[in-house]
Amino acid sequence: MIMSDSRTKIFIALLVLVFAHQVSAEVSIDELIEEARVREGAIAIRDFDGWRPPQKIVIRGAEDFVAALQAEFPEVQLVRAGVADERLQQVTDADAIVGFCDADAITAATHLVWVQVGSAGVERCFEAGAIASGDVMLTNMQMMSSPA
Repeated sequence: MIMSDSRTKIFIALLVLVFAHQVSAEVSIDELIEEARVREGAIAIRDFDGWRPPQKIVIRGAEDFVAALQAEFPEVQLVRAGVADERLQQVTDADAIVGFCDADAITAATHLVWVQVGSAGVERCFEAGAIASGDVMLTNMQMMSSPA
């Protein structure tokens, strides 16, 4: 299943809000995406060889936030990340990791295609071979973590 444009915007905005500083309730999703300078790439990720809709995403975030996302996206299994030892088991069949970048977890995740980190600095992520080689897409919150 491919998410519609509006569902994609909602998903992006929710991910941004996980890591962003307080955002005024008066800011629209479109304004938030513009403010964060989220830009469409030259090639849609769904057009890459081997792309498939995500089945499982492991997220570091508040329990109520993960539950709200799960209610909005019931077709995807969303798992709230546990402590480090639990994460290694949780990520084995995950398509994406949101909120943390751990080389051991990335190596353990045999289906991983995307890691979203909540900080601007992602140097530690390159310890994982799949990130360093480009086999796994890495995105961060650079525009939300630093001044424009």
